[in-house]
Amino acid sequence: MSIGAFQAAEEEGVSSIYIVGTEKDSRSGFIIRDAKKAEHGRPIFLSDRTEQ
Repeated sequence: MSIGAFQAAEEEGVSSIYIVGTEKDSRSGFIIRDAKKAEHGRPIFLSDRTEQ
């Protein structure tokens, strides 16, 4: 699903980012425990389509 969203953003010419969880979970690896807290996720900028 993430790849499809990225491809759709590329097709439309808009910027896209992917958020990686930073909270360690013993069963799932790294997760976003609380989406309202910026420190629970780290963005990976995939494509910059902003005009400079």
